[in-house]
Amino acid sequence: MVMTVKKARVTQEKNQAKVPNPFEFFGEVKGEFHKITWTSQEELKAYTKVVVVCTFLFGLGIYTADLVIQSTLFALNWLMGGGI
Repeated sequence: MVMTVKKARVTQEKNQAKVPNPFEFFGEVKGEFHKITWTSQEELKAYTKVVVVCTFLFGLGIYTADLVIQSTLFALNWLMGGGI
């Protein structure tokens, strides 16, 4: 019986809302910003180049696949006697 009363009291204390202090919050945010390792300008330029090149190659691959599929369907249509 005593154990359940203690558990209820501890649960009730945990459920009571603590009023947030905005100064503490922004202080903690500032502290977290100091932990961030920022990308250098050189790394950012290199990563941007990699993304642009990969995007171009991916687009070129899709374009090539589209041409192959389109040519194949056109050839099948011509072989079946569909004409243009």
